[in-house]
Amino acid sequence: MAVREYFLSNGDVQLAAHFKLSEFKCVMNNGEVIDRILISDRLLEYLEASHNKFGGSTVITSGYRNGKHSLEVGGGEYDQHTTGHASDYYQCDTNGNLVPSSIISCFAEDMGMNIGANCGGNRNTTHVDDADRFWRGDEGVSGCPNLTDSNGNRDVYAYFGISRENNVVEQPQQNTDTSNIDEMIVRAYNEILGRDPDEEGKNGWRNALLNGMAESIMRDTLLNCPEILEKKQMVRDLYISDLGRPSEEYEVDLWMIYTTDEIRNGIYNSTEANTYRNTLAQIEADRIAEANRIAEEQRIAEENRIAEEKRLIEEARIAEVNRLAEIERQRIAEEYRVLEEQRLAEEQRLARIEQERQQAIIDEQIRLAQEAQQQVDDENARLAEIKRKSLIKSDAETQLNTSLSSIWTGYYNVTKDDSTGLYTLIEAHSVDEPTMDKAQELNRVAMKDAYDKYNEIILGLK
Repeated sequence: MAVREYFLSNGDVQLAAHFKLSEFKCVMNNGEVIDRILISDRLLEYLEASHNKFGGSTVITSGYRNGKHSLEVGGGEYDQHTTGHASDYYQCDTNGNLVPSSIISCFAEDMGMNIGANCGGNRNTTHVDDADRFWRGDEGVSGCPNLTDSNGNRDVYAYFGISRENNVVEQPQQNTDTSNIDEMIVRAYNEILGRDPDEEGKNGWRNALLNGMAESIMRDTLLNCPEILEKKQMVRDLYISDLGRPSEEYEVDLWMIYTTDEIRNGIYNSTEANTYRNTLAQIEADRIAEANRIAEEQRIAEENRIAEEKRLIEEARIAEVNRLAEIERQRIAEEYRVLEEQRLAEEQRLARIEQERQQAIIDEQIRLAQEAQQQVDDENARLAEIKRKSLIKSDAETQLNTSLSSIWTGYYNVTKDDSTGLYTLIEAHSVDEPTMDKAQELNRVAMKDAYDKYNEIILGLK
């Protein structure tokens, strides 16, 4: 049977009646959960059969493992877990008690599975796989010996000392008539799956039935196998897609004897499907009409919106033009005000300049008048001084002449410097001092004093 690939990222798929995808997930030692999972259909059938047989919970301790994780837990990089063919699990009965691995191993033997009894040394955990090989071993014993009888023949029942008659599996008398068993398998496949069994499935079930498995267990397992679950889900999906309603479970069960193509064609061509399609067509026509009506309303609304938007834009444009015009008017008015202020300020400045110029002219005229008056005053003072000095000089000359009129001047020649106005006495001739009489000496001294006094007056006028 096929090995299917699943991904946890697509959801926790219900693989069988009692098993979900998450029960087979691979969790690395660092806690990382691997998205990809491989699971064999045959392995799922076996686990579902184990659950149905013993009635209690079935707990998978190790399902799919990638090569790296298999090495982490002591397995092989390419063992059966890495290919989706193996699981380690423990099984409870209806009372919640653990079923020993020895009993599970006998059941797995009857189902034609490869067995690793006492998995990991745990007496209640069993390794099973559906690989294309024949292996029965005891993992609880060093070296993992084969499950054989005392003569070395491979016999799971004998290895654990369990007789088929006393085994809780309660297998009926072994049936060696393979033709009847094959007919039983074909009939079950056609009634439940709507098809003939594949060779691998037929061989597996033949071995199980030959070893005493009850037909009811095989049928229960087939009823809950992935193929049936997928077919049931397909029917449910087709009811939703082709009939527009959820299916009833009895309706789903009625379709299980047909092939998938027959199911698809039967549901699609049914009267209910035709009615549903016509209803959908009418609904679609109504939807299109409603959509057209809404579209027309939306078109008109859009036209109105565009017209209103244009009106608002035009109003906004006019308002903006008016605003800009007002700004321009205010700018011009402000410029005019500034220019007017500048003009008035300039006029005032020029007026001040003119006033200052006129004042300067007046001040200059006053200054010139004052200077002229000062010159007149100075000239008058000068003339007065000249007159005063002239009078003093005249008086001095008069006094000199008066003094000289009474003094004999025969001993001197008198010269006058025109540039200074001073007189200089020069002796006219030598006079011996012994012969100079007293009168002459007095006259000479008096004359010199008169001229010195005159010169002093003249020098005082400089």
